[in-house]
Amino acid sequence: LESDEFIPANLVLISLSEPEGLCYIETSNLDGETNLKIKQASPQTYSLTSPSLASALHGTLRLEQPNNSLYTYEGTLELVNDMNVPKTVSLGPDQMLLRGAQLRNTPWVYGIVVFTGHETKLMLNATAAPIKRTAVEHQVNIHIIFLFVFLLALSLGSTVGVSINTWFLSGQQWYLVESSTFTGKAKAFIEDILTFIILYNNLIPISLIITMEVVKFQQAQLINANLDMYYAPSDTPALCRTSSLVEELQGLLYGEAEKSVSTGAIEDREREVAREFMALLAVCHTVIPEVRDGKTHYQASGPDEAALVAGAEMVGYQFHTRKPRSVFLSINNVPAEYEILNVCKFNSTRKRMSTIVRTPSGSIKLFCKGADTIVLERLAKAQPYTEKTLIHLKDYATEGLRTLCIAYRDIPEAEYRQWASIYKQAAATISFGFRVRVPILVSPSCTNEHPSLWTKYTVAGECKPSSMNEHLTNTFSSVIPGSFIFTMLFLPLYAVVAPAIGFSTEYYGLVPRLWTDAVFYFVLILVPIVCLTRDFIWK
Repeated sequence: LESDEFIPANLVLISLSEPEGLCYIETSNLDGETNLKIKQASPQTYSLTSPSLASALHGTLRLEQPNNSLYTYEGTLELVNDMNVPKTVSLGPDQMLLRGAQLRNTPWVYGIVVFTGHETKLMLNATAAPIKRTAVEHQVNIHIIFLFVFLLALSLGSTVGVSINTWFLSGQQWYLVESSTFTGKAKAFIEDILTFIILYNNLIPISLIITMEVVKFQQAQLINANLDMYYAPSDTPALCRTSSLVEELQGLLYGEAEKSVSTGAIEDREREVAREFMALLAVCHTVIPEVRDGKTHYQASGPDEAALVAGAEMVGYQFHTRKPRSVFLSINNVPAEYEILNVCKFNSTRKRMSTIVRTPSGSIKLFCKGADTIVLERLAKAQPYTEKTLIHLKDYATEGLRTLCIAYRDIPEAEYRQWASIYKQAAATISFGFRVRVPILVSPSCTNEHPSLWTKYTVAGECKPSSMNEHLTNTFSSVIPGSFIFTMLFLPLYAVVAPAIGFSTEYYGLVPRLWTDAVFYFVLILVPIVCLTRDFIWK
């Protein structure tokens, strides 16, 4: 592929024109994000930069089954060299180029096609656009459905009353021409239902929907004419592109997305913590620096991450260059290189991002940032800043601001090597439906009070939750007994009412025989027992 081309299929990145093995893609067609994202070729393959070297690649590719997850990928590439010695290369999301993305700022790349057509993640995510309904519309729809059901019930009740009056008082109403046959009575019953539905149709507020649309249109015009939302320097007024969701604005108190991080007063004994704080903001991220017109611009997956890096730059910790295994800072105009050893990216399960780095002094540190509920529970005990941080978090939350907690820990060299060997082995394993859990560095701390970074979990594999909805009603334990009991209750009622009004006279006298039949009681008890037994065995 060449620069600015759209990726036609799911590719495993092998090599590219850049010597560091980094390329940039834009995934706006996939997730709507226009910020560039980093993809990195494996260190074992990114040196294959010529057609002859790339075509000489020999081995076996093992990968996961097609799925619709845009941010996960598992696979291994087993290469065989000239001496027929196999070498396993682990593949992850960083080596996956998805169909629909666009190659940017990279002259060319080589890749292996793994999925095409309807097996690509783009096609697997191609579903119908969901209908956006506001809370008011949802509530109105429920009320209309309730009124419609009530209309049907009222019409049915009125029809039953008319039918009873007609059938039992037909002898007194000799002046009305009425049919005495079953077909004629059934036809009259249906006609009466339709008549009462028409008579009671005012219960359905048809004009309410039109009135709501008119009101929302007027609200959209008021938003466009709001001078408080007018930006004079660029002569830009507010523009309401759709009136579908204007009533939801009443729940929006703050329009800007802002993250706040508390540092407290920086005293002499806290200067080291402050330095680590700023270094963490400048290192632990996935931001891409771009220099345009002599000024550095940060391309990030979200505005929050770019804002944190820009905030560190304002206090002297400028991030300016990223390489596959290093990030380069300018700390108060002094160059510094942080070697990236491992990165555990943010996801909805971990709710945090962790980066293991080797600092310019040679020490190994774990940098972690994420949600307060996740980070605080992993801190060492007796932290000097925990109480102050909790007060700041409460204050910011009261103001409606979003918050972020950060932490770090020093890691001994021997401990890291032990963990790295286990992590590398796990990364080369494809779980195929299982989530491999290994000892991992998840206990960040501002001190060295933790004797070990290993977690309690040493299970080799943990099965993912089944996709089956556990709350689905079991057919055998509810529908069948319910239908059976309904039939047993309806049958005696019909056997009494039908002969009395002239229908189904052959059922007359059925009830006494039914209550004295042993088979009836046997079936009535047997069916629920069988269904509940099956349900008990299933669970």
